[in-house]
Amino acid sequence: MNIAPLVSLRQERSISPETFEAALDAASHGASVLSIAERFDVPRSTLRDRLNAHASLDLPDSIKNALASPGGQEFLARFSIALHVHVRNVCACGLRVIGNVLKDSGLATFLGASVASQWEAGRAIDEAIVAYGHAQNERIAPALKDKEITLALDEKGYFFSRQKRLSLSQNK
Repeated sequence: MNIAPLVSLRQERSISPETFEAALDAASHGASVLSIAERFDVPRSTLRDRLNAHASLDLPDSIKNALASPGGQEFLARFSIALHVHVRNVCACGLRVIGNVLKDSGLATFLGASVASQWEAGRAIDEAIVAYGHAQNERIAPALKDKEITLALDEKGYFFSRQKRLSLSQNK
């Protein structure tokens, strides 16, 4: 599954990683948050939160800088996607669990841990999974041969089959 469209999962303005890095660099040289926000067109609260959280993290500076870098941000986005796919979809846990994992690990500094930001990320991931399924169906279905299958109703009135692959032809 191509996750490139999901790498930017947060609901902030579209800020290039280079611009944000330049803003953080300016802040490290003593410029005020307000002046940096205006000069780089970066949300003041996002910049302030990142600077405050970055300073309070109990991690070596090399790790903080690596996670704040564009490559680190891509890694964190992939990690967030994996959390959603496995924790939420496979284990059927809620968004609060994902947010708590991010908070407890200190990664909430770099990824939104609120239920709202996780809901938005989950929605984007679900849409990407559905789109991937449709693309795979269009790619694979033409090569599949029609075959008769046996379906039965379960006690709740749902169809089920013991076969691993169901091909329902719409031509009939």
